[in-house]
Amino acid sequence: MKDFHRAKIEDGRKVWEIFGDEANYLKEQREAIIKKPRFYYYDKKGETAETTGEVARIFLNENELEKLQLQGAIQLSYQGYILKSEEAIYFPAKQRITLPTQTTIITNGIELRGSSMEVELEDKKFRLVRDVKTKLEPDKMEKNELKNNRNRTVGG
Repeated sequence: MKDFHRAKIEDGRKVWEIFGDEANYLKEQREAIIKKPRFYYYDKKGETAETTGEVARIFLNENELEKLQLQGAIQLSYQGYILKSEEAIYFPAKQRITLPTQTTIITNGIELRGSSMEVELEDKKFRLVRDVKTKLEPDKMEKNELKNNRNRTVGG
């Protein structure tokens, strides 16, 4: 099917939704394969995590999403952070995204890299695992600091 879209609404609030250029449903495996997926997770405060990749596999249990696996050139954007990896797995029951392959986090002149990563969505925690490396770019950090200071009100 072309122009795939699916979403979960809970207590009148959108929890997640996924779009894709094309999807195939494998009924016996209770699995859908989506090309060029765009996955959005909405936290309880209305913040959005957006994830894109080459292919997504949705695994269903009854009519509920059991897990979502994205593969190929993964990019996750959330609260000014950009995460890059080759694979991401969303576990809705745990409100967790696991990136089991090398992952990079980029924000405001700071780049962190690790062998894998876990993201706790409700707690808003990132955890890089094994072989963590850090790269600082002071010029970018200073530009962002100057930009932030310009917007601050000084005095009363």
